[in-house]
Amino acid sequence: MSVKRPWAPLLPGLTVRSSYRPLGSGFIGARGRQRAWQFCLCVMLCAAPVLLVARLGMTLTLFVVLLAIAAAVAVASPVAFAVIVLAVAPLPDVGALVGVSVPVGFDPVTLLVAVGAGMALQRGVSFPFRNEPALVWLTCLGLGLLAISWFRTYGQAAATASSLALLVKPAIIVAGGVLAVQMLPRTRLEETLACALGAILLVIGLSVALQRLGLYTTVAQEANAEKLQLKQYGGVMISGNDAGAIVAVFTLPAFVLLRSVGRPMLAATVLLASVPVLLITMARASMIALVCGLAALAVLDRRAARGARVALGVVGAAAIWTATIGRPQVDILVTNLQSTSGDANATLSGRSVIWDEVPRFLHQADHGWLVGGGLDSFKTYAETALGNAFATHNAYFAYLTNGGAIMLVAAVALLVAMWNAAGRAKESVRVALRTALISIAVLGLSANVDVFTRSAAWIWPLAAAAVIMRRSVDLIPPVRAARPRRTAPPCD
Repeated sequence: MSVKRPWAPLLPGLTVRSSYRPLGSGFIGARGRQRAWQFCLCVMLCAAPVLLVARLGMTLTLFVVLLAIAAAVAVASPVAFAVIVLAVAPLPDVGALVGVSVPVGFDPVTLLVAVGAGMALQRGVSFPFRNEPALVWLTCLGLGLLAISWFRTYGQAAATASSLALLVKPAIIVAGGVLAVQMLPRTRLEETLACALGAILLVIGLSVALQRLGLYTTVAQEANAEKLQLKQYGGVMISGNDAGAIVAVFTLPAFVLLRSVGRPMLAATVLLASVPVLLITMARASMIALVCGLAALAVLDRRAARGARVALGVVGAAAIWTATIGRPQVDILVTNLQSTSGDANATLSGRSVIWDEVPRFLHQADHGWLVGGGLDSFKTYAETALGNAFATHNAYFAYLTNGGAIMLVAAVALLVAMWNAAGRAKESVRVALRTALISIAVLGLSANVDVFTRSAAWIWPLAAAAVIMRRSVDLIPPVRAARPRRTAPPCD
């Protein structure tokens, strides 16, 4: 028989086929059972927040509730899922922003990737990179080499949550970026991606400006103010270097995409806002990366010299800003450069001394030039040689020290594969992805920024969009020319 359960008003349409009589049917009627189930459900919903607060504390409970709401909204709308993933993917530490210690596994990106994977399986969405085998294999190779280097350093001892995060986060970054684009309707893909990147960049820039004015700060920034010094103005990105990196790499791609979808005012706002934000962050490497990105845009976008005109416009706006409102920041930057002008090491913020130790480290390691010393092995060496656990401050040296020439070649090949994948994409996406790749390649010369770091996480949505949004000429199958019909010879 078909039995309507007491939760029917809460879950309409749910009918259970059963040959057994409902529990308690001999004592109370259907309406009484319905009220009993509703009462139990209300008790559980009311008790759950109280138990969470008692167990986790008020702040962490609010964080968990917001996380659950975000997951529910993401399940309800693919567009909301993509926007939420794009918003939280580049954040270095969500727990540091809200001042709580987030338990392992409660990272928002990890939860959203799990939700997105389930949605993709349930909807039967196709994998976007299925037509790019080189990109797929090189991505897997890069993650595999990272896992091997991690095992050489951390796998011999008992694994900790922080060490496991070093292994899992790169894969989560890749999966989150691909799923964010994979779930979007094809008709709204470019517009959603463009508006999301532009809006998030403006939020990051606004948080940097508000922090500079003393109206906003995070718990992590207050605790590390002396350590960060001038680089403390990172807004929601916490560090000025991280804020400068994401602004330098993705401002021009966001501008190109917004211009393509008919949002010229938002595109111009995002582009012009990058100048004061980079000056506040004092991230000199990011400034150079943005200049190189402008040069790349001038070469890649040659239709009616649009790229060159954009580059000249940004240079002109930067000149006006630095001569007026931004003059105090320029004075600080010039003073720092003049105070270290006679010392190359000080000019490079101590990088030259660190870079000089990289060949020595590779020489003393077993087959160091070929396979490196393992993930973060250079930090252990630097703590002894330099008195501090310095990173390499160079993505290419990081590849060498972590996995040797094998990892370096694989990383460069992955960049080349992304570049080639962009060649068959729609013009706006092609220009956006290639501009971002050039900025990442330049920024990696003086910072540990690559395609697997969170500050460059948006490179994967751009790559997935480039593969999905093929040029129309590639999507139209070739039409065979019709054979001419044979005609009979004229009769005499």
